[in-house]
Amino acid sequence: MACKTETGPKYLASDLIRAIAGTWICLPPEKFSFMDVFGKVPGHPHIVERQLGTAMLDMMFTGREIKTYIPVEEVAKKFKTHFSELSSNIDTLLQGELERIEQKLSLFHFRIAHVLQLAEQNTDGKTYMADEDAFLYYDGDSVALTEAQELKIKMVAYAINRFFTDVNADLFKKVLYMQPIEYLKRAFAGYVYEKQNLVLTEEAWQRVVEIDDIHVMRVILAKLIIDDISETDDHKVESDFRKAMLENKKIIEKIIAYMDDEQAMNEVESFIDKN
Repeated sequence: MACKTETGPKYLASDLIRAIAGTWICLPPEKFSFMDVFGKVPGHPHIVERQLGTAMLDMMFTGREIKTYIPVEEVAKKFKTHFSELSSNIDTLLQGELERIEQKLSLFHFRIAHVLQLAEQNTDGKTYMADEDAFLYYDGDSVALTEAQELKIKMVAYAINRFFTDVNADLFKKVLYMQPIEYLKRAFAGYVYEKQNLVLTEEAWQRVVEIDDIHVMRVILAKLIIDDISETDDHKVESDFRKAMLENKKIIEKIIAYMDDEQAMNEVESFIDKN
């Protein structure tokens, strides 16, 4: 159909052979199984940066999602049946394309060796990540938090509790406690767009739209207000945490749980006193 049908596109047989090999259909799966580390993890937020990275991988390695494997000998045999005039060159065309793909994969594997090492590290079946990823992908199961990361969440909960009781925050508290939830959502959008310059996924926005618990909305907005009025040198750290808080609902759940946990709040006070 592609090469011989009179009304077809009349592609060159050699181009079609290279294109078929370029789908990775005759590339042994073990040659690119290391790329599974970049697969979408069920339940993890598909953040904008990850979507961009996935698009780049799709452009660089077009066959990485292929689920079918046919040995190159079988593919060559089938082509030789239809393109007898190229019989002596078909093996060379296929092998040449496969070698090109394998060289590209080998170089990429070398460049991301440190990423693969991190992915393989785990303790008691739990994966521990750097802060920006740990908060974003924490699921309470396969991805866990270190003690320091747990303390970070407790400190955020403590700061929000203090903000709610701070006599100097009366203006903000009037907004939080005297306005309906839809007003708080509009205020939230303003902070995200104009103050924090955060780029969120559609799923994160939809999650905010669906929030019907005004206390949850107050906690989220309080965090944004605190960050906006606070002077801190750790701008990236706070920005990463805000993004994780909005993309991963489990972080919000932990913040609220710690806010009601007297022991956790006492732990933060003790830590502040010592430091």
